[in-house]
Amino acid sequence: MRRLPVYVLLDCSESMIGPGIVGVRKSVDAMLNELRRNPHALETVYMSFITFSTKAKQLMPLTPLEDIQPPSLPLASGTALGDALSLAAKSIKSEVRKGSVDVKGDFRPIVFIITDGVATDKWQSGATDLKATKATIYGIGCGDDVDWNQLGAITPAVLHVDAMDSEAIGSLFRWISSSVDTASRAVSDGDDKSALDKLPPAVKRIDLSKAPVHDGNPRQVFLRAVCYKKRIPYIMRFSFCPDDGKYEPVSSHPLSADDLKESKGVLVGPKISTKKLKGTPPCPCCFAPEFFVCECDELACWEESVGLRIICPSCRNAKQLVRGNFDLNQRTG
Repeated sequence: MRRLPVYVLLDCSESMIGPGIVGVRKSVDAMLNELRRNPHALETVYMSFITFSTKAKQLMPLTPLEDIQPPSLPLASGTALGDALSLAAKSIKSEVRKGSVDVKGDFRPIVFIITDGVATDKWQSGATDLKATKATIYGIGCGDDVDWNQLGAITPAVLHVDAMDSEAIGSLFRWISSSVDTASRAVSDGDDKSALDKLPPAVKRIDLSKAPVHDGNPRQVFLRAVCYKKRIPYIMRFSFCPDDGKYEPVSSHPLSADDLKESKGVLVGPKISTKKLKGTPPCPCCFAPEFFVCECDELACWEESVGLRIICPSCRNAKQLVRGNFDLNQRTG
């Protein structure tokens, strides 16, 4: 039996927190259920999922659809895109069966790369390795902080999902499901059909000759804090304002137990001054409107009723709060 190998590379950096990763988790499950209802896909499609954040990890080798369990997708800091590309290339080389004079090998692999940011590692050699596999590659950027030149160096088939919500992400994965379905039928009847001909409205193809150049400045900033009352870690998201060059608060989201386990050995980005922040998103656990900075460099939520004499929920040391401007450790999303 000739197999159709499909590799899905998923960005699980902390910048995906909130509606983005919620949409991905739901949509992956829905995609698998949809493909299992297709006899062509069920017979030929073998899938593998690779996640990348601090590092890349293959969650499963090529596996038949009926044996795949929806993968756990914990978040961590970093966007190790290069590591993911290298791992995908290595997996294709070892898992995809090559043809011979006597035996037909697997069909050409399909690779979907889904990311919402910029690589935090050296990605060029990984891109070269993946392209050398001759796989069909789709690079999909989500949101407005994507380096299109990076994706364009990996594949000319670069797509954009503008909205980072469950509806848009769901639309993307329905297209992926349809593309895999079409490919499974095409390999059966010998008809080569392009998945790019049937993009949903939420997914646009990027004209790389007109794509904006990423200037290296992040469009978003992410800070990690701990709820003072409940001791639950959370991520604060800030968005860049071109009018004044500062970052305004957007949202905050608690980290799950799986996220915390995955976040050991996290990557810390460049520092940012509190002068660059135009406020604070409230704590998602207790809705405290501000945060304080401890001498241990950790942040925690704060409100006036707590007072100025506090115990840091991270290091458990008592301290007197001092108002002023501070340099904060960013998360590398």
